[in-house]
Amino acid sequence: MSATTQCERCGVDACGGDGNPDARIFRRAQHGVCVNCGVVLFLQRLANMQTSHMNPAQARALNMDSAQVDAVNSNPFGGFAESLRLVHIQECLARVMRAGKSDAHPGEIDWERVIELWDIDAPPKGGLW
Repeated sequence: MSATTQCERCGVDACGGDGNPDARIFRRAQHGVCVNCGVVLFLQRLANMQTSHMNPAQARALNMDSAQVDAVNSNPFGGFAESLRLVHIQECLARVMRAGKSDAHPGEIDWERVIELWDIDAPPKGGLW
């Protein structure tokens, strides 16, 4: 059963309802976030697991001065959102969605909207995706 609810992160109408109990990623719920915000949160959490501050040895190897190192360390996601326009990146997430039995279909993702929503500071309260 599908119902319309409001995304708790960006405020758009989202398709809520009973989720597939086998969905391990992007499970539909009665309340939470839209699929685009779900993609943002999933990718940011994934990137947070891989992100660490640049150390002096890495900076020397890349010929970076201290200002460049500070810029990287203050914004470890710099430019990441724009990479989501690349088709092979989108296809990778589609494979993850299929493997995880997602309630959402890859075609539901509006990649330009995902990029637009990347930096908003509105943590979700619940599920939806």
